[in-house]
Amino acid sequence: MLCFDLKKPSYVPIDHIVRMGTTTNRYGPIPLTLHKFFCYYLKSQRHPSLKALSKMEANIQNLPWSVIKSGDNYGLYLMRHMECYMGEREGMWETGLTGKGMIDSAAFLGLLYKYMAEIFTSVINKFKEMIDKELTEFKKLDENGRAKLLAEAETRNLKNKRKRGGRIVHILSSSDWNMHYPLNSYQNLQNTHCLHRSYFDPSINHTTHIYYEPNIKAQIT
Repeated sequence: MLCFDLKKPSYVPIDHIVRMGTTTNRYGPIPLTLHKFFCYYLKSQRHPSLKALSKMEANIQNLPWSVIKSGDNYGLYLMRHMECYMGEREGMWETGLTGKGMIDSAAFLGLLYKYMAEIFTSVINKFKEMIDKELTEFKKLDENGRAKLLAEAETRNLKNKRKRGGRIVHILSSSDWNMHYPLNSYQNLQNTHCLHRSYFDPSINHTTHIYYEPNIKAQIT
């Protein structure tokens, strides 16, 4: 994300990935090109901040929640940055993220639900009526019906990851653990490199667990 401040002329790249070097070394010509064309626009508008901003270098902030690898949550980082950053100096603003994957996973799940709900129910979403109708139908389903739909949706999403290798280990509901699997089954899955996702439906007090195995063969005992 690239932010231009016209009140206190500056431009700030906001990036959750740890990178080294100058702005050009980190991002190539894109920030400088955007800066150049934005100044062209300010010139066309005879904006009083043009002179100061045109001489500014990028002010890259070091974020406490930066991570080494991008992962799959770059869109959530971007939306959270847009939501939280209001032009503050480095270290003077927060996102609620830590840069630690295990800790941030719950926050990402909450942000995903939040942003999806806002997008789906927005008045400018041309599919809003269809989504409202499907949501009404979903609420009519019992516990098994809801769990089945969530599992089917997650299975379709995880199948897309097979292009990078991997397989779905198991999909089960919270009751399955107690009914069909001993404790060491759960511990074995936790000790592998499986990716775990769970979906909790508070209206029926039900959780669906999904384990995806990126590149290894896990054993369920």
